[in-house]
Amino acid sequence: MSEHPQPVLIVEKKDDLLILTLNRSDNANALNPELVEALLHEIDKAVDIRLCVIRGNGRHFCAGLICLILNNAVTAMFSGEFYA
Repeated sequence: MSEHPQPVLIVEKKDDLLILTLNRSDNANALNPELVEALLHEIDKAVDIRLCVIRGNGRHFCAGLICLILNNAVTAMFSGEFYA
């Protein structure tokens, strides 16, 4: 087993271009909490970027959102913990 696990998001910056590569090809790049947090973090700090490309590593771009995330968001929304 590798001593350094692969990052869920590969970030490349070239001048004013940001390339974000979803790197969960073993799960068809499905969004999980760690990947969503990484995406939001990189997009939030990209103040000098004019173009952002989001792509998927492997055969699939993105299989979608893992249902657990959606379930947690809906639960939080109805419990009053969710703020837009």
